Amino acid sequence: MSSKDFLVTGYKFINWINDYLTNLERLPVLPNVQPGDIKRSLPSLPPENPESFDEIFADLDNVIMPGVTHWNHPKFMAYFNSTSSSAGIFAELLSGAFNTNGMVWKSNPASTELEEVTLDWLRQMIGLPKEFWGIMYDLASSSTMHAIIAARENIDGYSIREKGFGGLKEMPRLRLYASEQAHSSIDKGAIFAGIGLEGIRKIPVDDNFRMIPSELKKAIKEAKYFGKVNVAASSEDKLFSYIPKNYNLTPDAAYVHTTSNNTIYGTEMWDFPETGSVPHICDMSSDFLSHPMDFSKFSMIYAGAQKNIGPSGTVAIIIKKSFADTARLDIPTMVNYRTHIEKDSLFNTPASLPVFIVGLVMEWILEKGGLEGIAALNKKKADLLYGTMENSNGFYKPHVTDVASRSFMNVTFKLPAEELEKKFIAEAAEKGLLGLKGHRSVGGCRASTYNAVSYKSVSALVDFMNDFKAKN
Repeated sequence: MSSKDFLVTGYKFINWINDYLTNLERLPVLPNVQPGDIKRSLPSLPPENPESFDEIFADLDNVIMPGVTHWNHPKFMAYFNSTSSSAGIFAELLSGAFNTNGMVWKSNPASTELEEVTLDWLRQMIGLPKEFWGIMYDLASSSTMHAIIAARENIDGYSIREKGFGGLKEMPRLRLYASEQAHSSIDKGAIFAGIGLEGIRKIPVDDNFRMIPSELKKAIKEAKYFGKVNVAASSEDKLFSYIPKNYNLTPDAAYVHTTSNNTIYGTEMWDFPETGSVPHICDMSSDFLSHPMDFSKFSMIYAGAQKNIGPSGTVAIIIKKSFADTARLDIPTMVNYRTHIEKDSLFNTPASLPVFIVGLVMEWILEKGGLEGIAALNKKKADLLYGTMENSNGFYKPHVTDVASRSFMNVTFKLPAEELEKKFIAEAAEKGLLGLKGHRSVGGCRASTYNAVSYKSVSALVDFMNDFKAKN
């Protein structure tokens, strides 16, 4: 392109940008397009000849503009003002002309020293001490990743830059503590730095969105109690919509831990991994005594009572004496299971009323035919509820797609739209059908059908679901 053509074309671009910024408020913030609309407007094959700038301007108006989200719009609340200001646009133009890369001082002394000076100006403006210095980054993700890696490399023994992860040799697992309001770049940086998502601990914040110091201190203290953790199986890849069938167990692990029923996502374990000589501990809080099972394969089972066996505040513990005998001796008497085994659970005065109520619930289970009778009722309720969803032509979509992984205790599902879910929950409440809102971390709807929920209650819910579908 000649110097003259460059000037002419440059004026056209400046005029186009000026018109765009002048008339920006008249445009919708979000584009009125569907996925694939822009791609279908472009040639499927690469062009054999270059387009003229007139053709490019036409494409800009007719193809690109209809698919643009206008971040500069006054009504767009994620406004990045520095790059969209006049000075910012001109600076981008100059940067493109220089085509410079300031990796080291020699590659471009001007950009290196300009960055140092302007960042020192910023340091002075916000009142930081002279020891502080800064770096300009392209994205928040890059700066966060750099900070996390720098912190990791500052820990004795973690010279991953030189030795790689293979040189760690039994070093303890790292933990990263961040505000529960932290940017997603924290998660990305932890993944890249090898800390992993499971190594992040999100700390609660106060009304001013500051991390609560006592909560941070408690999280750090608790992390020191635990050793290495191997996640033997996970269905996180599909948002916990199935129970994994393959387990990568550690042969010499201290124990294997499972949770039999996921109340949030609605999965339930009907088969458990064979752990061999490794003790198997299971949290059965939400499906304990809901169906028969081989309890002998577990070294320890614990369950909160409030779901199926009694009032909240009561806990059921089933533990093999041989496993309890392996516990450490340097723990307080009150939290040592051996203490309670030796005293027949009467080391201290128990909560008599909750224990009495648990006894009544046990009698009720026996009257229902024991665990076999309870299991048959729970299956009947689950079949009715899941069957209604399967026959709804997609109106009610179960979260758990793997039928063999579905919970009989917590049935999770979604409707075609979030607004419809809110309407469903509100109208159900008017009919006396309460507690159908899904967990806050997942959304959607959730029907909990624990032992005490009758078939009649589930039938009433199903009748409402069919009626709601017909009207919406």
